[in-house]
Amino acid sequence: MTAGQRNLIGVAMLVAGLILTLVAASIAWGAVQRWFAVSETVEAADQMRRGRVDDARRIAARAAARAPDEPAPALLALDPTNAEAFDRIVFLALRADRHADRQAALATVGLARMALGKPADVELPGTADLRLIGAMAAARAGKDPGKLKAEAGEEPPHLNVLRAAHTLLMRRAWEAGAINETRTHAGALLLLRPKAPEAPLLHAVVGATSLMLGDPDMVRLLEAIRTDQDVAIRAIAALLPQRRAAIAAKWPKAVEGLEIPPEPAAQPAGAAP
Repeated sequence: MTAGQRNLIGVAMLVAGLILTLVAASIAWGAVQRWFAVSETVEAADQMRRGRVDDARRIAARAAARAPDEPAPALLALDPTNAEAFDRIVFLALRADRHADRQAALATVGLARMALGKPADVELPGTADLRLIGAMAAARAGKDPGKLKAEAGEEPPHLNVLRAAHTLLMRRAWEAGAINETRTHAGALLLLRPKAPEAPLLHAVVGATSLMLGDPDMVRLLEAIRTDQDVAIRAIAALLPQRRAAIAAKWPKAVEGLEIPPEPAAQPAGAAP
């Protein structure tokens, strides 16, 4: 073997070594980026649970840039006003390796489209998510949404879809003056997120709509409401005429313009009930 041939082989081996080093570095960097993306996705989800939407989207957008093929960070970074973002999420969902990721992404897209007043237009056969989205669509169209009971053989719903369904149906029931239905949906939401910022309001709704709770205890629940207290108390007073007198004693402005039913006359002693 001549010196030139040896030099050529040495150069080839050096190049091959450099290529392998670059490939290994690329894999390692990709692993580091994915690790950062996972960490940031978890942090973004935590911020979203705390109601810090802007912070959650900012962190999730960073994670999505690190892992562009993953639907989870893209979902958290989703801007509901961006039509192209929906198409991107659907594209990622259809390519997702995990069935759970695909279902979560499609369910989120369906909810977001409905929030914009559009048809959900997602395929989720055999899932409770699809049935819940259908119930919401029926309620928005003024039709009977049916019961939100689980059916045999279907995949369980995602919590966000279940929350959205109960929230919409509670609002519809409240507007219709359906007290029992309002209490049912408020109680379900309270069970789903007992420590959510809106929990004091849900506690107040459940308590105020229950005839078993006395007025003093109801007033204490109303006092615990921290967000938009005046608006919430007036809405409860509008829903429950029988609670207006107790509310007026504490918050007279909350019942302005609302008729207060007269208290039932006291029965004479010894009279039959």
